Amino acid sequence: FPLIPDTLRNICILYGAINNNTGLASPESIVIDKKGIVRIIDRDVHTETHASDILTKMREIGLIKQQT
Repeated sequence: FPLIPDTLRNICILYGAINNNTGLASPESIVIDKKGIVRIIDRDVHTETHASDILTKMREIGLIKQQT
């Protein structure tokens, strides 16, 4: 899946992903479908399992096919 580099933090600000204590971007994933609709906002990122967590959520809402 494409990732958008947000070097100026514009997307972080737009989606409220800035840590108020540090002013740094918080680790979050936002999944936007082909129509431009935000389908998932995951603010509970665990680096060890994040990829599989997002894929599971995408399968649950029908963005990708279930594993067989």
